[in-house]
Amino acid sequence: LYHEKPYLIDMGQAVTLDHPQALTFLIRDIKNLNRYFSRYCDVLDEQEIVRTITGTGRREP
Repeated sequence: LYHEKPYLIDMGQAVTLDHPQALTFLIRDIKNLNRYFSRYCDVLDEQEIVRTITGTGRREP
């Protein structure tokens, strides 16, 4: 709260699974999350995360 009012500073975005850029966005987000959290802890392998989420191997967009 700021001056007793809530402020949203980051809004999530989403696309449907059939969106042409869905996999590209997923891989980008995983890379960004890994980059951030790698400063504080060990992170999982990007390819393994993609495989876990999609049930497939990594396919570069």
